[in-house]
Amino acid sequence: MAALKDLVAEAKRVHGDNVFMFIDFHGHSVKKNVFAYGPDHPIFDPKYYTSRLFCKILSKTSDMFRYYSCIFRVS
Repeated sequence: MAALKDLVAEAKRVHGDNVFMFIDFHGHSVKKNVFAYGPDHPIFDPKYYTSRLFCKILSKTSDMFRYYSCIFRVS
């Protein structure tokens, strides 16, 4: 996990605010299909909708991804 945090920090350093989301895809032994943990942006921030839109589109293109199982509270 530390290496991943370093990678995200480096991407933010190099690309600044152009890095608007980091999504962690998961499978779970109890939940069905694949879901994601996403960033916690305030509702008035355009990044709020962008990060959720990506997951929504992904759920429409794959029956294996469940949008409603996603959690968007990672700070």
